Amino acid sequence: MSWAFWSYRNVLHFDGGPIQRLSVARVGKGEYEAYAYLNANLRPHWRNPQEIYGDSDGTGTSSKQSEACHIAISEALERWAFYTSVHSSDAEKFGFDHEPTTSGMAAYPRGHSKSLAAGRAYREALERWTICHWWIGNLQAEPLEAWSREHGAVLLGGPASRMPVVLKWSYDVETACMTYGFACDVSIPRAQKRAETERCRTLAGLRRFLARPETAHELLDLMESRVLFFGGKGGVEAFLDRLRASIQLRQTAEHSPCLLVNSELVGPWSKYATVWRVLFRLPEERSHHGFFLF
Repeated sequence: MSWAFWSYRNVLHFDGGPIQRLSVARVGKGEYEAYAYLNANLRPHWRNPQEIYGDSDGTGTSSKQSEACHIAISEALERWAFYTSVHSSDAEKFGFDHEPTTSGMAAYPRGHSKSLAAGRAYREALERWTICHWWIGNLQAEPLEAWSREHGAVLLGGPASRMPVVLKWSYDVETACMTYGFACDVSIPRAQKRAETERCRTLAGLRRFLARPETAHELLDLMESRVLFFGGKGGVEAFLDRLRASIQLRQTAEHSPCLLVNSELVGPWSKYATVWRVLFRLPEERSHHGFFLF
């Protein structure tokens, strides 16, 4: 019996837990995608519904159905901690004055070492920091394979990076959109696999969204509007310009992240999972529409 199964045994609403419902779908070849929804009273009125990625509070993808469900539950518990903390008196303590999103947050089932949640949060924070500084021209990109404007994969920050961050892109004929995925992990192959999973999740969401007869693009939040922008011609050209420049870049200065937060968020969700946040200082330019971060 896994710790996740034990920690989440009473997490559903009919057992008195915070998860209203779970749903699972088959996606791709041999993959499951799970969606976890919090109880209505835990979802704040200011919460923006997601049009591309779906309206669940947590999503998980895995070749194992149970693992996909546990990942989705963990993400929903992380989101519960975010909803509760972002406008609280502890908001500044956890860096929400600097970055009022779930960036750098992670949850891991209770019973595991808290270092696992902290490690996952660190990788998420490093991924976001790396993407931001690559986009503003501070970090180089090293191709991991032969690339073209239609598809490719690069290692961001060069071979001396603290932990590999991989960016993948691929053009989808069905939607006539470019899709992207990026991830940080302990090795390049693992980061590549996770980046591809993220890219495929974005692609599936875009296909559903664009297939609607009356798609309301004005309802998209900032992150999802960027997915559409960088999927289209103008965004693709901006991406390719940055990519070419970063491949030719030879870094002469060391760019090191400035740590702002490295702490557990404790609350009612702690009955089920450890929720942790790591946050590095991010560039101010990231707030505008044409910034490559989603």
